[in-house]
Amino acid sequence: MQHFSDPVLSRIQSSMESQLRKQQAELGAESGPGNHNDILAQHTKMQEVTHICAELRKQRRSPHALLPFRKKTVTLKHIDPHSECLEFYCRLALCRLYDKGAEYEALKEEFNFSTCDPKWFEAIDEYFTHFGPGSTHDEIPYVDYQSISDFVCSGLPNNLTVGILGDWGTGQSIAIDQLKKVVEKKPDLIIHLGDVYYAGTEEEYEHKLLNLVDEFARDDQGKPIPFLNMPGNHDMYAGGTAYYKAFERLNKRNLDIKLLNIEQHASYFCIRLKNESWQLIAMDTAYHDHNPFMVDVGMTHVREQEVTWMLDKVENFPGQSILFSHHQPFSPYEEIGSLTHKKPSEFYQNPNLIEIHRLLLSASSGRIPLWIWGHEHNLGIYQPFAGIKRGRCVGHSAVPVLDNKNPYAVRHMPWTGAVDSVWGLLKGKWGRAIHRELNALWRLLFSKFRFATPKLQQRHNKPIMLGKTPDDNMFQQGFAVMRFTENDQSSDVSVEYYAEDANTPLFSEHINSMGQQP
Repeated sequence: MQHFSDPVLSRIQSSMESQLRKQQAELGAESGPGNHNDILAQHTKMQEVTHICAELRKQRRSPHALLPFRKKTVTLKHIDPHSECLEFYCRLALCRLYDKGAEYEALKEEFNFSTCDPKWFEAIDEYFTHFGPGSTHDEIPYVDYQSISDFVCSGLPNNLTVGILGDWGTGQSIAIDQLKKVVEKKPDLIIHLGDVYYAGTEEEYEHKLLNLVDEFARDDQGKPIPFLNMPGNHDMYAGGTAYYKAFERLNKRNLDIKLLNIEQHASYFCIRLKNESWQLIAMDTAYHDHNPFMVDVGMTHVREQEVTWMLDKVENFPGQSILFSHHQPFSPYEEIGSLTHKKPSEFYQNPNLIEIHRLLLSASSGRIPLWIWGHEHNLGIYQPFAGIKRGRCVGHSAVPVLDNKNPYAVRHMPWTGAVDSVWGLLKGKWGRAIHRELNALWRLLFSKFRFATPKLQQRHNKPIMLGKTPDDNMFQQGFAVMRFTENDQSSDVSVEYYAEDANTPLFSEHINSMGQQP
């Protein structure tokens, strides 16, 4: 499975997979959880989709222009002789997404007179009933709090155990395996950091999250383990409706459990231990990362009202707070926004999320010792950076990363980035510290020592051999387990990060109720 952090291409992948699933059903394919999706994941036509989407991504110089899919640019005959039909499909989908009516009608006529299966065209019309003109869709049904005390689950056991999965919603066998391994750790609840692929449609939620949670997220007695689902950018690509509808079904299965106070009604929430020594705060960073015209330039942020809600949580809580988000506040590997909108010294950062952390840190008198996020499909245990004492990326729970794209290759500033950064200067994005920012820009361009680069304390970078060629190597997947241990009137927390095997954690850390490493 290869996905693209791009709403346009993710919608195309989602639409094609939906049609392939229907074709499999017509052929009498088994419909058991996981098995059905594994068939789809290995389907030759989905391989073609990946190749076509990769080529479309290369050709997409500007997200505001419909880039024609030039024939003969992708050689797919070794995969399937009918690849031209899929090229037709991608071109039609792009025309529909970008509201190119004339081009769409012309391609439609060409498609109708071709030898391609008309069901592919039917899939386009059916899929785009979820979207309005161009790239728009219905407003995401974000839930605002009515009272500042909303969405707080308090009174949880002081010896709570929490399983953590990131970017898990692929529906493939590897996702099922990771969920089973988390369940073996006997968690009281499981938190998913977000992303159901490819576009978070209702069909994808049914097959890739809800059915799997119903079947496999159960304890030794068969009782359901509470499952809290945070929003990722892929969950919002189809409008977020499926994400919010899933709350009702997930909450129903939580009624038959010993932790009676676990329910989720919004995309952000707070969980507190009974002794109030710890609370977990999950924020919604996905709401502002669904626009196909901003995927290359936007820096996601949290809604202002939600920030007010979070500030109240840390100001009026005596214990320590652990933050959860889908998106990363910083990264040495992935591009975060455009340099026309931030300073050179923020090259590796999302200044919007860093500012939220600064506000929360100030409001809590420094009582935020840990921030866990996903989004990137790797495991990163970071040294202190940008005011974040312990930053942890746990986005390696299901999406395969082939070793021909090293997820730990540090990103360098290209000359185009320098041009964008100077344009940001002219727009006043640098502020008044011009000399400092010029020094940062110079070091990013010419120094072998990157400017203010996040450094890993521990990383997971060992591929597992899946095939006969180097391209078949894949970085192993994993998860994290957070355990609170009651101690007098408080609790300490330990976190185990698994990657290479499910028995021995790759990295472990222990934090006492004062937020310190004992």
